[in-house]
Amino acid sequence: MQNTLVLYFDAPIQSWGCHTYEDDRPTELFPTRSAITGLLAACLGIDRENQEEIISLDKSYKVAVIVEKQGIRKEDYQTIRNAPLVSRETNKHAIISRKSYIFDGKFIVLLQFSNNAEYNIEKIISAIKKPVFTPFLGRRSCPITCPLFINEEKNLLQEDSLNNAVNIVFNRIQNNENKPTRIYSEDILENGVQISVRDVPSSIGKKIYSQRTVYMCEGNYVFK
Repeated sequence: MQNTLVLYFDAPIQSWGCHTYEDDRPTELFPTRSAITGLLAACLGIDRENQEEIISLDKSYKVAVIVEKQGIRKEDYQTIRNAPLVSRETNKHAIISRKSYIFDGKFIVLLQFSNNAEYNIEKIISAIKKPVFTPFLGRRSCPITCPLFINEEKNLLQEDSLNNAVNIVFNRIQNNENKPTRIYSEDILENGVQISVRDVPSSIGKKIYSQRTVYMCEGNYVFK
């Protein structure tokens, strides 16, 4: 049996950065691994410059996401100065910056920690209950509006696999007003679509990410 932590990301505004440029900062449709690791790192008090600790934290768990409510993706138009160019020079002129956000979305994030992980589930729960730095949902402009951890009955599971835990939570919310619309899991989902996401913190340098494989299926998926 492995410990699985269930977190609820429910807020008016969220943003989960994907491939980005200075003038175009889109959002993924679900919480990214790098953002989840960043949220946990903030709770633990790990500075973003401490890349080794961030990578160690990132390697401590597997993740799955249940989309309870997709929400609406919208863009915010801003102007920025001194944006870096591909040539590594600085743009002397102000440019329009497009930042995407998800409004009124609801996501359930399941983190399954390995038994020998440096950052085990006990450390993570303690940090979430009393965070060192303020956690946010993707960007600092996206504050958390409800507790990430409510109680052990709601937030803790012990299952053989990550997908078993997903199945339990999936069935919990079947009768909710917002039925689950999509599942993303690092465990193989039978008949799930295999996609690649570049959101794994890399040891190469700051804000450089490597790819991972995720299995995606629609919310009417039937677990075997």
